[in-house]
Amino acid sequence: MTRTAGAGPGGYEVAVTRLASSTQRTYAYAPPASGTDLTFPVKDAQGADVPTAISLAAGASLDDAVSTINTTAGSPVYAVNVAGKLVLASRSTGENARFTMADSAGGTLTQESE
Repeated sequence: MTRTAGAGPGGYEVAVTRLASSTQRTYAYAPPASGTDLTFPVKDAQGADVPTAISLAAGASLDDAVSTINTTAGSPVYAVNVAGKLVLASRSTGENARFTMADSAGGTLTQESE
């Protein structure tokens, strides 16, 4: 009888030193005086930047921003209001899911922690 499937002889030991995690950042939020685009570049499977722009209206409250970020199709991040701060977390794990953020108007978001 010839074996054509299954594990080969011997054993393997695997040590997991770190699990994939999502990026999380905390921002101070100031309502934009004029409309602004928040742009979140993340990397695709080939490592190329793929930006997603999310538009916020002039005067958008923090809760408005959270709602807009969470309901925008293709948003790479989850948003939550934590004690008046905007906390963003990537929707995926791993190095390619790490996000950066650019604010077209400037001053709407100020990063406080990562």
